[in-house]
Amino acid sequence: PHLLGLVQGIDLRPTIPVGSCFALSEQDMTSVRFILNLKGLRTVTIGGELAIQAERFIQMMSDTRTITSLHVDGSSIEDSEVLCWRQLPSLEWNETIAYRFTGLRSLKLTGLQLSLSDPPLPYAMRVQELILDDVTVPQGSIQHLCHESWDSVRSLVVSSKAADNPDEILRDLLECCINLEELHYESCGAGARGDIFMEDVPLPSLRAL
Repeated sequence: PHLLGLVQGIDLRPTIPVGSCFALSEQDMTSVRFILNLKGLRTVTIGGELAIQAERFIQMMSDTRTITSLHVDGSSIEDSEVLCWRQLPSLEWNETIAYRFTGLRSLKLTGLQLSLSDPPLPYAMRVQELILDDVTVPQGSIQHLCHESWDSVRSLVVSSKAADNPDEILRDLLECCINLEELHYESCGAGARGDIFMEDVPLPSLRAL
C-alpha cells in the first residue's frame, strides 16, 4: 500500500492460455478493477484480454483526468486458432469515453476494430499525438475520434495491413488535422497505391514526413 502513491503508469495485458475456454475469473476482474482505479495515473496501456471490447475496461476507470497517454493494444490476439472462436480486439469510442480524458495528449490504438458513433457535442480533448497501428473502422467515421478538437493534433502515425483501400483512413484524417507538423505513414496492404499525396491536400504546417 505504501507504494501506491508512487505509481504513475501501468501496462496491463492479462492473457489466458491458447485454446482455453476460460476467460478472466472474478478474482482476476477484481484485481484489474483495483489496478485501473489507482489514483494519479499518467500513462495507461491495456492489452491482451482487456483489448476485447476494450471500452468495458476503460469505463471501469474512475480517475481519468490525470491520464496524458492511453494505449489500447490488441496485437497479441493474432493466433488463428484463437480467433476462430474468440472475439476480435475492439474498441467502441463515444462521447462517454472522450469526455473522461480531457487531459489526454497521446492516444495510441493497435490492432483493433474501432467503432465510432456520431457525437452530439464537440469533444474537449487536446490530443497532440495520434497513433493508429493496423486499425480498421467497421462502423462510423474516423473523423469522430477527436470530434471538432483536431486542431491540437501535431503528430500523426498511421500504419496499415488492410488489403482494401488502406489510404482511406489517412485521407480522412488529413482533412481534419489542420495543424499537423509530423506525419508517418506506412501501408503494407496489397491495395496500397501510395497516391494519397497526388491529391490537393493542404498541409501548410507540416515539418516532418
